[in-house]
Amino acid sequence: MFSDVDKPMMGKLVEKLGAEIYDEYYRCFGNLYAGNSGFMGFNNSTMKLFTTVEDFKWLIDSFIYKRWDHLTMQGSTWDTYKVLLQEQSLLSVLNRAYSDQKHIILLPTDGYMLTTDIELMKKSRVMHFVSTTKYEEYYLGLIDTKYNNLKKLS
Repeated sequence: MFSDVDKPMMGKLVEKLGAEIYDEYYRCFGNLYAGNSGFMGFNNSTMKLFTTVEDFKWLIDSFIYKRWDHLTMQGSTWDTYKVLLQEQSLLSVLNRAYSDQKHIILLPTDGYMLTTDIELMKKSRVMHFVSTTKYEEYYLGLIDTKYNNLKKLS
């Protein structure tokens, strides 16, 4: 929803992989928009960057490990909020930077709305629940319905 949400790991990735990752990221279309790695999928080839024990240790040590309460995240400072965004940021930056400039951003003009407004979200081709929408009655009802339907199949 906000353009900075996939940026928290950029500095650490530049330190590890060099300034080229920053350059490649910003060469792609839509770099003013955040990317969501869960929605975009994951480019497995980027994990080839972390094949040694030292690389994997760096990767693990790059993250801040802290419990996060989504219900109280509103109004948090950037230093606190970025903890929530680390995984999305790592995957999003790597996906975009290593996409050979083929990264695609889905916009409202394409029928995809990223919003916390449930009524507007219902008009989107894909409902993507962000922020505290995952704790609202509408979302929880959808999950319960799908779960109960799956239980009937077993």
